[in-house]
Amino acid sequence: MPFYTWPNYLNICLAVFIFFLTLGISFYVWRHRSIPGAKHLAGLALSVSLWSLAYFLESISFQIDYKIFWENIQYIIIALIPLQYLYFILTYTQSFKLFHHYLLPLFFIEPLINLVLLGTNLWPTAFRLNAFIQTNGLPFPGYLVSQYGHWFWFSMIYLNVFLLADFVVLLIAYLRAPHWARDRYWYLLFAILIPWIFSMVDLPDWLSLQQDYLFLAAIAASILIIGWSLLRTRILDIMPIARDTVLDQINDAIFIVDSEKRLVEMNQSARKMNSVRPDLLIGKPIEHLFPQLSSLELSIDHFSPKELEISLNDRRQPTYYDVKVSSLLDPEKQISGWLLIFHNVTSRKHEADKLRAAEARAEASLHEAQKQTAALNTIHNSTESLNQAGTLRAALIPTLTTIFEILPSSNIWLCLLNETRPDYHREINFNPNDPDHSLQFSDLLPNHSSSLRDLLDGTLQNPQEYPLTDKSTPVAKNAKPSTVVFPLRTRNSLIGILSLVPAQGVVPSDESIHLIDTLCTSLSATIDRVHLLRT
Repeated sequence: MPFYTWPNYLNICLAVFIFFLTLGISFYVWRHRSIPGAKHLAGLALSVSLWSLAYFLESISFQIDYKIFWENIQYIIIALIPLQYLYFILTYTQSFKLFHHYLLPLFFIEPLINLVLLGTNLWPTAFRLNAFIQTNGLPFPGYLVSQYGHWFWFSMIYLNVFLLADFVVLLIAYLRAPHWARDRYWYLLFAILIPWIFSMVDLPDWLSLQQDYLFLAAIAASILIIGWSLLRTRILDIMPIARDTVLDQINDAIFIVDSEKRLVEMNQSARKMNSVRPDLLIGKPIEHLFPQLSSLELSIDHFSPKELEISLNDRRQPTYYDVKVSSLLDPEKQISGWLLIFHNVTSRKHEADKLRAAEARAEASLHEAQKQTAALNTIHNSTESLNQAGTLRAALIPTLTTIFEILPSSNIWLCLLNETRPDYHREINFNPNDPDHSLQFSDLLPNHSSSLRDLLDGTLQNPQEYPLTDKSTPVAKNAKPSTVVFPLRTRNSLIGILSLVPAQGVVPSDESIHLIDTLCTSLSATIDRVHLLRT
């Protein structure tokens, strides 16, 4: 039963729907024309769109000449469809080796003959012996009924054989594909088989001089399935399916993105990096999977290979990857996408960190040894000077000069207890900025400072900090408000204290305090020896 005997104008609605559907698919696929086979699929969709447009114009025409003209346009387009299917399949599956290069142009002979016969009057009855318009009394332009000629039936046989050959070529590619990749071919096999089946179903209508144009709807459905597969199952990958087997043998994680930086494929190692199902990630921007790559600049106009390092939190432990980004070029040397190779360098990173830590420890140990050596040399030289000193001045000047070198100070002075009057002391000031390193001796002073009292009652055993108010001698204007006091004692007697005010911006370290304390021990022994010699 013809379509137009259903609700009126159903044929027109069908033609308009198929026109916009296939035109939209053609535009969508053309945007991804860098993918192998996409150009042929876009051309196929555009051909069906033009076919539906010609069918629409035929349906709304009242005059038989116009109907015959638009029907002839459809025959020309129909002859090209099996050939477009074939080129799409060969490009996608890379099966051009099934045909010699000089055989493919031969397939254009039949469409060219159709064009000549339909466009000229060389053989008027080749396609159509007779034609008339049948309306069945309905308010409708009517549909064209034709009595077909011999070349028409040859074209129909050629069309069905060609579609079957397309199916066989795709079936061979399916059998040669690895088992895990065969699921992608099911959509193509089904899409190619639909037009062939409906062509067989439509054949009785052609024989009875009626046309339901189910073949047009079948071709549109076939293209819709292929377009859906392009979006959902990625049958048109940047890289042919035959190469995926090699990708899965690589231990590094490999991601393939298209010209719009959307993920289109990943190998087995890449799938193990994420707990999310791979089919939910396909089509997503690569930044959705790796936010660390959001700053990566990828341009299809100009691109140079890039290398960067990223870290991922895998089970609360950071995993480090070296990422190498390379462009993928199509046969026309245009960038069609990018290849991202993730190489796990976590072990190397940890080893490098351990090596750097060991080098730092070794360098610190060497630096410490050098410092200890320098300190020992300083103590040795000072001790030699103290052993040779026969007077208090000869003992103090080199020792206080060495202390100033160890810890730069704005003031250095000694408070030496009086031998006969322990409640009094004599103060000796050393001016480190004086080129002559002069010493200033004061008269006897009472022991009012807390540091001297702590020395006498045994509280001051080690170097301590005291408020600067313990010292009545003027100091620098911006000096620190504290002084470091070192006890001077021997095993048999108390000698006094050595006090210093660190220079502005100088923070005493434990090492410098320890060195000065060691020097104070030698200085105490020398002062005691000098007193003994003097006595």
